[in-house]
Amino acid sequence: MRISTGLVLCTLFVASMLQPLVAQRTQQEPQPPISFSGVVNIAAAANGGKVIFVTSQLDEHWKSEYLIDGVVNKTNGWASSKAVFPQDIVIALKGDQPKLINKLVIDPTTPDSPLPGRWINEFELFVSDKYPTDRWKFVMHGAVRNEPRPQAFYFTPVEARFVLIRVLSNHGSDRYVSMGEIEIYEAIPAIGILDQLIARLEQLLRELKQYRDTVAQLGPILAEMPPDVLKKFDQIWRELIGSSGGQK
Repeated sequence: MRISTGLVLCTLFVASMLQPLVAQRTQQEPQPPISFSGVVNIAAAANGGKVIFVTSQLDEHWKSEYLIDGVVNKTNGWASSKAVFPQDIVIALKGDQPKLINKLVIDPTTPDSPLPGRWINEFELFVSDKYPTDRWKFVMHGAVRNEPRPQAFYFTPVEARFVLIRVLSNHGSDRYVSMGEIEIYEAIPAIGILDQLIARLEQLLRELKQYRDTVAQLGPILAEMPPDVLKKFDQIWRELIGSSGGQK
């Protein structure tokens, strides 16, 4: 079966244009690398992940374990005892061998609304192949928007058995810092253009579902594609159709 080069390029372009609508990356978030991410959250407790250290915890209703329970709005999530920074959270991944990871997702959503400013803001990500350790490898610095939705952060693939999320600030509250969920995804090596396309579309489908849920919460205005993105897509689509039509 022959796959049109124009069709493949157009599909990849649509994926790259729609993803910013879903994730709305902050300035600190790097663009997705060439390798892709899996669809299994390897930090989830159901998949063997475990929170093995947290600097502080508000009370039994705000347990650190809630960060990896795969549930938002049914449990409180985690909150620190005070608005003192940094606050460290260490997650152990399943197994004795390091995992190659390249994507972190943070959902700041908790029963608190965004208005008090308690949700996580700036953070740093570190990894290690052993714990305890005083030699954490720095991966990235990022900032989470004060919005009730999952937010994805990509980075160059790195091996890890233990992941440290260092919370540096909230959005202004002097009471505590909180967040709802943490997800971590493995990197998938790109083997051939078709394999890349399949992995990319699977990832896009998952993020489109998250975007659909965001639209349901925040209103239909988010469903519209920005005019500049639509114009660019239309231009490239016409060029692809034109070039395909000229081939015999």
